[in-house]
Amino acid sequence: MTAGSRRFLALLTVLAALLLAGCAGGASGVLDGALSWITGLVTKSRGEAVAGATVTLVETGERSTTDAWGRYLIGTEYRGDGTLRAEAPGFLTLEWPVTFADGVATLNLPLVSMEDFSSALFQQLTGATDSRGTWRWDSPTVTYYIDRSGAYRAAFDAPVREAFTRWSMLTQRAVAFVESGPDAAIRVSFVSGEPCGIAAAAGCAGVTRVTAQGAVRGAFIELHAGYAADPGLALHEVGHTLSFTGHSPNTTDVMYSRMNGAAAPSNQEAAVAAVLYANPPGSTLSALRYPAEPTPAAATPAATAAAAVGLAARRPSAPPAAFPQIPPGPVSVVPIPPALSALPEIGTMVRGWFGGTGCLLRVPLLCGGGVGLRLW
Repeated sequence: MTAGSRRFLALLTVLAALLLAGCAGGASGVLDGALSWITGLVTKSRGEAVAGATVTLVETGERSTTDAWGRYLIGTEYRGDGTLRAEAPGFLTLEWPVTFADGVATLNLPLVSMEDFSSALFQQLTGATDSRGTWRWDSPTVTYYIDRSGAYRAAFDAPVREAFTRWSMLTQRAVAFVESGPDAAIRVSFVSGEPCGIAAAAGCAGVTRVTAQGAVRGAFIELHAGYAADPGLALHEVGHTLSFTGHSPNTTDVMYSRMNGAAAPSNQEAAVAAVLYANPPGSTLSALRYPAEPTPAAATPAATAAAAVGLAARRPSAPPAAFPQIPPGPVSVVPIPPALSALPEIGTMVRGWFGGTGCLLRVPLLCGGGVGLRLW
């Protein structure tokens, strides 16, 4: 036997030993079947549990059915970027990206039902009529920038990010918001005085650039530092950039004109967002198409069976006690000042001024550079 053959044989022996050690449980990671767990709640926007929903890891076919509280739990050997699909009869299907790593992750998935849709609320929030079309972002990815100067505090990041995530989920990710740099399409800033110069306001927001066809190209948010940690305020102002140019008449809605303790869009607001982003910019009320409830995908027997066998063989022990806590029941909401914005009908005012693409008011030097005035 030559020296080269002996070296090759020795290498094979080492590899065999490593593989046997992995099968015996001596190694870590995917080789010994270590699982990554993901859990969470499948609910409506306001937290009502969706029991019997199916949550599927698209890449492997592994799935979980929610219990009476809307809880799901999936264990997988899959690692890296993946997609969770949540579906249930009577609801629009939501697919959301997730990264699988070692340990346990939590992801709550809000579903939208068209039974909650209100044409009157749609008209109130969007300003659309049978002859006047909607505004909306028509890019699948929209960037936003959090200005961390001035009155900014670190506690403001989470509610702003969560607001962008929640509205994206309610549009079935027709628009995905990504945090970026100063040149982002949406700028979020914080002040210690009056937002946009409006007395007694907690925040202001609006569209700064829109095409003649109703496609939004720019927006801004300005929040009072005394209220910027409130999740409802961030949800309200991000809703304006979505673009809900009006306010809801319902006192418990996130898009109501005053702070009211709401921590999530109402189910009706969620349905309005879904319909707005299921239609192209410039859609009139009479031309709206309503997203249809898809037929839940049939189980893939081979993938499901293989996953079940793999779990039983490699991890006979029970999964971690990782179910999320059951959320409390409905909380009474008492309207409190200050106003979220001083103008109850932003859309009517802006549309009356709007005379061209790129600027809300034709102001020399400003409009030529594509910059809109911050007026609310």
